[in-house]
Parts: sequence; structure tokens; C-alpha cells
Amino acid sequence: MSGRLVALDAWRGILATVVVIYHFMNAFFATRFDGAVILSGAYVAVDAFFVISGFIISRIYFDKLSSFHDLKIFMFRRFFRLWPLNIVILLGFLACRVLAGILSGDDVFNDTAYSVMGVMASAVLLQSFGLFDLIVWNVPAWSISAEFYVYVLFGLSVTLFGKGGSVISALLSVVLLSFLVVIYRASDLQVDADYGVFRCIYGFSSGILVMWLLNYLDGRCDIYKFRILLQWLCVPGVVAYLHLGAYGGLSFVAPLIFSFFVIAFSDNRGFWTKVLSTKPFVFLANVSYSIYMTHWLILIVFTKALVHLNVFGFYFIRSGLSDRVVIGSDGVLAIVLLTLLIIVFFVSWVTYNVIELPFQRFGERFAPKRLVINSM
Repeated sequence: MSGRLVALDAWRGILATVVVIYHFMNAFFATRFDGAVILSGAYVAVDAFFVISGFIISRIYFDKLSSFHDLKIFMFRRFFRLWPLNIVILLGFLACRVLAGILSGDDVFNDTAYSVMGVMASAVLLQSFGLFDLIVWNVPAWSISAEFYVYVLFGLSVTLFGKGGSVISALLSVVLLSFLVVIYRASDLQVDADYGVFRCIYGFSSGILVMWLLNYLDGRCDIYKFRILLQWLCVPGVVAYLHLGAYGGLSFVAPLIFSFFVIAFSDNRGFWTKVLSTKPFVFLANVSYSIYMTHWLILIVFTKALVHLNVFGFYFIRSGLSDRVVIGSDGVLAIVLLTLLIIVFFVSWVTYNVIELPFQRFGERFAPKRLVINSM
């Protein structure tokens, strides 16, 4: 298996967009669709990210990490892939909170979700280790916090134990342990601030095991036709799962469901790969991380601007722990959602080109030399 997996990268962008719409509908806007099942289980899209990451990272690095020098290069590159955008968005949150404090005269840091301790934890990517009772600052970043330290675990495991049976056994143990820990701590897989790192290990390890399975089958049997069939089954299957099964105990099989998804789309052949190789999907693939990391701050600013400017007569209502904007018309809902997505895509394009790419190149240029890989 070599080269960029176009379809999987495109699915990252598609799923990141699904997460934006999920947060739009469930956290920021009150519409007539409240309580509808559609997209209400889309929180498990994050588990798809974990499985895809586990598969792609192990696919690239299992043959490359043979010493602590290699591990240092690996973590140097992973750091400059994830952290720069995280800290820039965190600074954006800080600027908005300070401005809000100046305008209102309130102590805007006297809130667990926006505390000084939360800033420090977010800066060093520790939001998913049970330090807080809720997600702090940039809500989506909890999964980046978990994933970064799972990279460390992965790198250490491969460096210390190699690629043999001990690694497979260790990964299987980690999967089972993570599964039990997550079940013990929650009634479903929606675990984030409270040790979401275990949820990440479960998904990431599932992706690694898919890589091992496909490597084992490579040369022994041709599963091309099976993959093509699976591609056609996966899209409606995942939609059905989000509609029927992404709740309660059934949510714990999400990484297994998305493991089949990875098997289906990890082959650069077939009709769907051609579709997902077109320019719109390549764009989504490139900016997927920016879409995921920027959209929560954009949603906060966007909703406050709509109400402040009295657009369509919008107003806030209190819903649960947050204020949501009321939208009564389906036509207005479509206009607002489309406008939001355009803004998110544009901002993501900017942050991808101004922040992500330059720091990735910096990581490639100044990382200690030896490890030769295809950049992700």
C-alpha cells in the first residue's frame, strides 16, 4: 500500500463538514428539527477520524520507526502538524473573551469553560485527560489533545517492540482495555473531556489493526471486488448507523463500523475514488483539519453577529447550558447554514495556507534528518 489515499482524505473533509452541521443544529441554533434523529448521532464522526488516523499513521510509520532518533523526528513532525493551528485558534478565543470583558465589564474568565487553567491545559493539549468536568475553550480540540498523545503511545510502542507479534498483542490489549474503560465511564461513546484519550486509543488502535489485516491479505488474496461492494454499502450503512445505532451501547461499535469504512476506501480504484478525486473533494481533503478546528469559534462569532445585527429578527433562547438562535423558517435555515459553510470553508482555506502549510514545511525542513516518508 503506497501513495496518498485520495478517498479517505476526502472523507475526512466530508466528515469534518458533517461535524460543523451537527454543531450548527445541536448547539447553536434552535429549529423545528430539534429532537430529530437526523445527524443527532454525528458525534461518532470523531471516531472515524481516529480510525482513519490510526490506519494512515501506521501505514506510513510502522516500517520507519526503529530508533529513538526516528521517534523524535516522528513527534517533531506530528507536533508541527497539529499544534500551530491549535494555538492560533486558542489565541483567537482569548482575544474574543478579552474583548467581551472590555465591552461588558464582566470577569469573562470566571467560567470553567473559559478559565485560565483551561487556557494552559489547551495550550499543552491536555483537555481530554479528566482535568475538567466539561470541554474547555475550543470544543473540537479535545480530540486533537487525545490524538497527539496517542501518537506518542504509538511511536513508543513501535520503537520499543517493533512490528512483531508483541506489538499486535499490545495493540489488541489496548483496544480491549480502552473499550472497557470507556464503557465503565459512560453509557455511550460520547466521552471527551473525561478521559477522551481512551476513546481515541480505541479508535486509533482499530485503524492499526485494519492496516495489519490488509497487509496480511496483500499478496494472499485479491479483495478488490469486495472493497468495491463495500464502498457501495458503506455510505447508506453509515447513514443508517447514525440514524439507528449511534446511541447507548451500540455507539461503542463505532470504531468497528468505521474500520470497514477504511477497508472499503483505502484502495485508489473504483467509481467512488474517481468521484472523491474531483476538485471540490480534494479541497475538502486539504482543509479538513482547519474546518474541524476553526468552526466552533466561527459559530460563536457568527451567532452573536446575527443577533446583534438583528438579521431576520433573530434572538437567543436559553437551551440547556447554552444560548441558541431561534430559526422558524426552513428557507432562512438553509440560507444561514449555507452562509456559515461558505465562511467556514473560506476561513479554513486561509488558515490552511497561512498556518498549516508553512508550519508543516517548517517541520519537514527543520526536523532531524534520516526518516524518509511521504508527508501527510
